[in-house]
Amino acid sequence: MDYEEGTDLTNATFKAITPEESRQFLVQETIFTLFCVVGICADAAIIYTIFCFKRLHSVPNIFLANWAIADLCSLIVTPSSYRIISVIESVSVSQEFICFLFHTDLIFHSTAMVFMIVLSLDWCLSAFFRRVLESFRNYYKVIIGSIWVIALLLCSISTRLCIKRMYHFIPGYLLLFCYCTLLLFVGALQLFRSTRKIIKREPTNHPTLMLTLATIFVLNWLVGLSNFLVYELGGPDYHWLVTIFAQCIIFTSSIINFILMYRFNNDFHACVCQALKRSDERYVNAICELGTSDRSTNITCQNASGHELMENA
Repeated sequence: MDYEEGTDLTNATFKAITPEESRQFLVQETIFTLFCVVGICADAAIIYTIFCFKRLHSVPNIFLANWAIADLCSLIVTPSSYRIISVIESVSVSQEFICFLFHTDLIFHSTAMVFMIVLSLDWCLSAFFRRVLESFRNYYKVIIGSIWVIALLLCSISTRLCIKRMYHFIPGYLLLFCYCTLLLFVGALQLFRSTRKIIKREPTNHPTLMLTLATIFVLNWLVGLSNFLVYELGGPDYHWLVTIFAQCIIFTSSIINFILMYRFNNDFHACVCQALKRSDERYVNAICELGTSDRSTNITCQNASGHELMENA
């Protein structure tokens, strides 16, 4: 369990990272960092696509983009990359900076969970409480701003405490609280949706993509936290690859969410294709729905419509 001891996120004490110590975990941290880099790219793609195209500026998408920002921040400050830097540059990383990395990482993870809670709440209101939905969405900027102010305030307080070497594990408790809240809320929504479908034989007509994204996020974290709790409770001594897999699965959420948005959201698919300058059948159909004023796109839409008419004839 040497690697697990080196990555204990609830430890109230920290020690400096030295090149000698980092070399012991170089393979593990390299694998971990590669997953983080791919996750960062997926988060950046989600953020760019949603904010770049006005068609995607719906309230749920804005919540999702802010989740991606929080997830991106958590991946950037992941301590694993700094172990690699310690080996390459042959420098030690101070315990104050390690404390800052761990606490900030946990706070940004908690922030991402809060945005998933808000996204799930928005889906719940849009599916079952339409009258309340409009009032809720009128204050979406206030909600987003408040979440970020609290997150940055917590980061500032934790940084100050780390500088004074007043180590604590409050961010760890905060993360567990946010996750349990998200788990119970998403689980209740899925249970209610399934029960309604079985008893009333009346499926929810509202699109379930956003709820699916939240569910996958919950399941990914369930794997990682389960591995951590097994270690904390004195469970069996797993191979280090099991620990790496359990931790890396957490950072696949952004990758999976990007794939699902690209696959099942026509507007998102169209905007990504437009950004990549692609042209396929689904891209053409979705771009036509966007009502773009681009001349080349309009010609493509007209050609596509004419092609469909010829096929129908």
